[in-house]
Amino acid sequence: MLPSYISGQFTTNTPSVTPEYCNGDGKVTIGITNATLGSTFDYLLQRLSGSGTFNDRNGSLGVINQTALIVTQSNLPAGKYTIRIRENINGNLTTKNVSFTIANNYTALQFNNIFSYACFGNITVNVTQRIPVTYEFKKNTNGVVVVSAQSSNSFTDLAEGNYNVALTDQRGNTKVVGATITDTNTDLYFNFSSQDLNGFNYLYDCSHILHKIDLRRLGSTLTVPNYKYPINIIYEINMQDGSPTGIAYIRNYILNSSADNGKIVQNIPYIYGKSFTVKKTLTDTFNNLSTINAKSHI
Repeated sequence: MLPSYISGQFTTNTPSVTPEYCNGDGKVTIGITNATLGSTFDYLLQRLSGSGTFNDRNGSLGVINQTALIVTQSNLPAGKYTIRIRENINGNLTTKNVSFTIANNYTALQFNNIFSYACFGNITVNVTQRIPVTYEFKKNTNGVVVVSAQSSNSFTDLAEGNYNVALTDQRGNTKVVGATITDTNTDLYFNFSSQDLNGFNYLYDCSHILHKIDLRRLGSTLTVPNYKYPINIIYEINMQDGSPTGIAYIRNYILNSSADNGKIVQNIPYIYGKSFTVKKTLTDTFNNLSTINAKSHI
């Protein structure tokens, strides 16, 4: 004899739904009342619409020893669903279908995008014989002193241009060596887009951002020249958690060559609903680091 189908034996309450905030973390809870003691329950969960792939779920709640119970399903991506709940009482089946929707409440990270660029010419004068007592840095066009006589053989924070380095020994003899700073332009910038990996709205997981460091030259999309490397990148991330100062994170990266440009990083923190400020600092460490190897004749 085929089992008969009966209805109205148990009741399903209005589902309690938690929307998706991150990577399919939606949830539904359905209360069941008026269940028959000793009966068994099973369910079949199906998604009717939504992006991505979702496989049907089915399972059993076992033998019921109470008249009220709960069906909970977690890790649900956004979409429209139906769940078939079925009670089996000695072969008599009662079926109820419950429909619900998991909303997509993911909100892209809010942040201010600020960047600064540190790039200055540096020169080190290496003399192979009879080390001078002083080094003086002048413009070669008009003789204006840029850096007064000093004992150090290193000059930093120099603007682009042609220079002369005057090397003076203990006897007062002076030798002049030419030096050129070729490129101190602050011409690198962070390519930024809020719509792709160049922004901060791609999740690596529910607590980290997946982000691509993409450096460009002003007025051009050409590859950053090799002499600009290595480039140090610092992200200063401040999460506004309601405290006076927020929570600070520092992330350091080094791009050693053009092959590293486009580097993917996964350790930028993320907390749903929190506002972030991301300050990005780019330092071209060896830009215009010129070394003059001069054999002294003084």
